[in-house]
Amino acid sequence: MRRAAAIAALLALVAAGTLAMRSTELDQFLRFLGVKPAQEETRTQVQTYSQRTVLAYIGLRIWLDHPAAGVGWQQSKHEAYKPYLADARRRFPDTAPRAFPSPEHPWGVQNAYVQALADLGALGLAVLLGLLGSGLLLAWRAAVRGPPAVAAAGLVAAGWLLVATGVLNGLGLVAGIPVDALLWLALGLAAAAAGGLGDG
Repeated sequence: MRRAAAIAALLALVAAGTLAMRSTELDQFLRFLGVKPAQEETRTQVQTYSQRTVLAYIGLRIWLDHPAAGVGWQQSKHEAYKPYLADARRRFPDTAPRAFPSPEHPWGVQNAYVQALADLGALGLAVLLGLLGSGLLLAWRAAVRGPPAVAAAGLVAAGWLLVATGVLNGLGLVAGIPVDALLWLALGLAAAAAGGLGDG
């Protein structure tokens, strides 16, 4: 119970710190949602959460028109957003013009799961979720069933995978970024830990 309480306290501390650091962005997002009155800077400056909402909306619209296999790898970042741009501008009129994708600013969807839907369709999202889910399953089995060293490796792999899956909510599918390294290291550690179950 003491360990669980310590973990809960640590999570609460991290959540409070995150809220404190992101309070300005959260305030602007509440204004974007209409919960608080809009300010002029909301309409002229790119705001993180409102922009990600707009980009996710465009990505979901792309997917709805191409549900099975999407529009092709990275096409949501280049040409595929154009048919939905006018509608997105009408739907989000108080968003800064620079927040919308354009040839000068090919923002991309900036959410790996929505990008998988837009670029690769439901099939691509199923493969991505299957990869993440199978890694978590391997790591969990090793953490629960393995001897101490294997269990520790499984627990670390599960933690890394959970962090990576969370971070992918705010990033697109981009090769060479740090979360990719974390993801593949975590999957490798999960597989190695699962392989170690027979050794104990």
